[in-house]
Amino acid sequence: MNELIQSVVYGDDFGKAIFLMVTGVGFVFLVQCVFYIVIKLFSRLS
Repeated sequence: MNELIQSVVYGDDFGKAIFLMVTGVGFVFLVQCVFYIVIKLFSRLS
């Protein structure tokens, strides 16, 4: 894990952009899954 952080901090701009894109897409996917679960839960309660 430390090697990944070091490669992002001291890497080139392309590597930083790829890291940011992958983490951003992963975060957006996680938020969409949470919204889906919350909507399913509320639809079963009502």
